[in-house]
Amino acid sequence: MRYDDLLNVPYKPHGRDGSGYDCYGLCLEMCRRAGTPLRDMQGDLTELSAARVSDYIGGGMNVREIPAPKVGALAYSVYGGNIHIGYIVERGKMLHATTDKGVRVSPLAIMKPVAYYEVVNESDTVREAVEREEDDRD
Repeated sequence: MRYDDLLNVPYKPHGRDGSGYDCYGLCLEMCRRAGTPLRDMQGDLTELSAARVSDYIGGGMNVREIPAPKVGALAYSVYGGNIHIGYIVERGKMLHATTDKGVRVSPLAIMKPVAYYEVVNESDTVREAVEREEDDRD
């Protein structure tokens, strides 16, 4: 998937288009391009402490945690004391928006991710919830 047109786009708080992206806005764009749209939770994540983000992500977004990084997944980390998220574009590399240099590719290892998530289609999420309910009844 192409992303070279996004490189060096400036950082913009709550940015959601080519005039500027924040880290989450960039992930929204990458997921859209990949055909797995991510729900836009603009503003909600910035209100949370880093300790509560994982619970929020699991309950409010169309993602599921995965045990290891893979291309197309989201990498969540705490970067400079702030919540940060990026999109894994190739093995060991993450596309993300930085406040000082805009959109760039960085080695995944320096971001020290604490969790990885794959985006799931809304219909998959609903189907899985129904299957869990059915399993609980059995």
